[in-house]
Amino acid sequence: MGKRKAYKDNVYKFNESQEIGSSEELKLYLPHNTELEKAILGAILLDGRIINHTIGVIEPADFFLSNHKEIYRAMVELSESNAPIDGVNLHARLSKNGVLEEIGGIAYVASLIDGAIRTTNIASYVKQLIELSTERELKTAGRLIASPSFEDETTTDAILKARKTIDNIAFRTESKKFTDLASIVSQVIDKIDDVASGRKKAFGISTGFPSLDKVICGLQDQDLILIAGRPGMGKTALALNIARHAAVIEQKKVAFFSLEMAQESLVLRLLCTDAELDWHRVRNGFMTRENWSRLAQAQQELASAQLMIYDDTELNIQTIKSLARRMKAENGLDLIIIDYLQLILPDENKPSREQEVSAISRGLKCIAKELNVPVVALAQLSRAPDMRANDHKPQLSDLRESGSLEQDSDVVIFTYREEWYQPTEENNGIAEIIIAKQRNGPTDEIKLAFIKHLTKFAELWRD
Repeated sequence: MGKRKAYKDNVYKFNESQEIGSSEELKLYLPHNTELEKAILGAILLDGRIINHTIGVIEPADFFLSNHKEIYRAMVELSESNAPIDGVNLHARLSKNGVLEEIGGIAYVASLIDGAIRTTNIASYVKQLIELSTERELKTAGRLIASPSFEDETTTDAILKARKTIDNIAFRTESKKFTDLASIVSQVIDKIDDVASGRKKAFGISTGFPSLDKVICGLQDQDLILIAGRPGMGKTALALNIARHAAVIEQKKVAFFSLEMAQESLVLRLLCTDAELDWHRVRNGFMTRENWSRLAQAQQELASAQLMIYDDTELNIQTIKSLARRMKAENGLDLIIIDYLQLILPDENKPSREQEVSAISRGLKCIAKELNVPVVALAQLSRAPDMRANDHKPQLSDLRESGSLEQDSDVVIFTYREEWYQPTEENNGIAEIIIAKQRNGPTDEIKLAFIKHLTKFAELWRD
């Protein structure tokens, strides 16, 4: 069988057209640079402080040779135990781990110093190591996807597994980035200046409701915002109002994932809310010339908005993440809204529904952080508010199926309409927006007008 070893700048490459026999032979031809690995390890051995530049950026798995993996793992363990990283301590740690002879003994450890690099070069060498590690992972993932193990999978399961494999590589690579304090401070100062000067209404993306923005300072990047309530409390209406304001008024790019309502129903609501038409009458064909005129104006306004709606009852966290990542890469993305959380399918079966919901809420929080956007997720409450005799207001303990919803969420908002339970003249058309949790701010309750036939919330102005 034909074999060929490509060698350039001490980096071994594998040509996909080559025929390689065993898995060990294949492994040898994966991209790697042995001398680069030895140089990095030698630099740390010469100056233990260098590991402060590598911990959290590279991992033992980023090294190609197994003995280098074990040596770096031992160095990290020494650093975490506040022990000096020198020949004596490293020898002792490798012996304790039972791998000293496996890595070539103390003689091999001593030989690492021969290829040590200057401290000033460490960032460049670490970057090269990560690039080679990522390239190896991609080639390995490609062969895994093409392997016979995928033949027994359904098409959907195979796509999901392949997507998850690639996404994990991308996330691990993207997460290995530090941001210097100066640039973060500059970004924060710019946001403060925008709000103080009046160029922006809120620190984050405005919800369209000044009274709500005043409490939560808008929708913040990387935050998971939970909007929860019993059926009929206006969760979807509030989410659509926020989506419409962000896309039309704020000119933000919004992704709306609907697991319950069809996209046509959502757009009908948006059109009627914008045109201030009774959506039930419009759906039944009761249209006047004036109604058509208002509907045409609403259509024109919404057509210019970058609001992307994806309706599918078979969505899971991995699919949402992949779609959102693609949207951001292709067109940009500022806000994600999901209706609703409990309908998201688990990526894998868990022993209990509570654990499944916990994994879903954690996954949504990870999406918010990874894509640096606010994620607004709607959620159903348990029946507990309905069962209480006098006070039907929702509480954090009413969050259905998982206490992790409260833990993972940065902001928890309840929608509550007292008129649903005990209608009076005073509470007619009034909705309470309860900010029950806010990680970086106060809790509070505000009141908004709820115009049911328009599925619209509005500020409640009183003399």
